[in-house]
Amino acid sequence: MGMRSIYLLSFSILASLVFATAAFAILYAFSYSQSHGSYSLAGFAIGKVMLENNTWNVYVAKTLAQQEQGYMYQHSIGDCNGMGNCLGMLFIMNGTQEICMWMHNTPMPLHQYWIENNAIVYSYNAVPFSDKTICHMGNAVLETNRTIPVGTGFYVNRSWTQQSKA
Repeated sequence: MGMRSIYLLSFSILASLVFATAAFAILYAFSYSQSHGSYSLAGFAIGKVMLENNTWNVYVAKTLAQQEQGYMYQHSIGDCNGMGNCLGMLFIMNGTQEICMWMHNTPMPLHQYWIENNAIVYSYNAVPFSDKTICHMGNAVLETNRTIPVGTGFYVNRSWTQQSKA
């Protein structure tokens, strides 16, 4: 077997591997989008919060299922189901307690802020897809892509919670 034959065989094997890898990536992407399409934020209520004298809309994760889903499989903060001016997602608890968060299957970086007594008391810069659990005391957690200093006033009026435009 000559050098030319070995070169052509090597090139053929390499081309086959590249093709197989590309085909796998396309099939995986299709499968991923089909199996994770049910993680819509459309069922989340939209609430209003005050942050440093500005009013923002937030998704409100009220149920255990919504709190478990959070921003899983989401690639952006979203538009609060058409309401606009979306700050992120608010996880509201019944009273002050230890709240633990993680980023399992969440592809975007987020800032997580623990809230207690109408102020941000702790923050964490969460890493996409991390299963590291971060816990702190609070009565709510805000996930957003914005940077907010600890100690900033944060007011949630639970009666403001409303459904989306849709």
